[in-house]
Amino acid sequence: MKDHLRNFHLLAIGVALVNIGVLETELYGQIRGVRLPVVKPKAVVKPKVSIPKTTSVSASKPRINGNSLASNRSQHMYGIFRTNKSSGRTSLYKVGISGGKIKKNHELPSSMRKPFSAGSRDYSVRGLSQVQKLNRAAEAKGKNIRYSTRILKKVDNTKGGTTTRKAILGYEKQAVTKYNLLRGTSPTGNKLPRSAKFSRIN
Repeated sequence: MKDHLRNFHLLAIGVALVNIGVLETELYGQIRGVRLPVVKPKAVVKPKVSIPKTTSVSASKPRINGNSLASNRSQHMYGIFRTNKSSGRTSLYKVGISGGKIKKNHELPSSMRKPFSAGSRDYSVRGLSQVQKLNRAAEAKGKNIRYSTRILKKVDNTKGGTTTRKAILGYEKQAVTKYNLLRGTSPTGNKLPRSAKFSRIN
């Protein structure tokens, strides 16, 4: 009896396997020749990361204006002189200061150049510019006057923490004060600086 049951089970398993094989064959026949769509994997999109631009910071110190009291640029004081062509008398017309350029005679524009005898001198470009305007104005008015300029003082460096600009301002005030002491008034072309206060000794 047991042998019959075992044979029955084996037969049932064989039939089941055959049925599975038939089913697979039918399914294969259905899908054979059918082109299945190829599913491509989606590309991974990397998020864009915006990096803020960094502004370059200059390591150099901020530039100081030459007219600032904090300036240590080379400074000079120039004088403008007025000459009466008829009498030949020359007097100081103005004292000025500048942190601008100083040039030799041969470096100047032809309209500013002086006679050869004065070619070795240094000239203040600022002073010469003012002299040109004064001479043009005098000629236009028919005045027999001629203006000229020369450098009176140079300050390239200082001691004791005083800047070159402060030093040259001090020299300018001294020059105006000395003129006032001798003539009783400041030079005609100087509205500033004002003379230092002093008391006259009679």
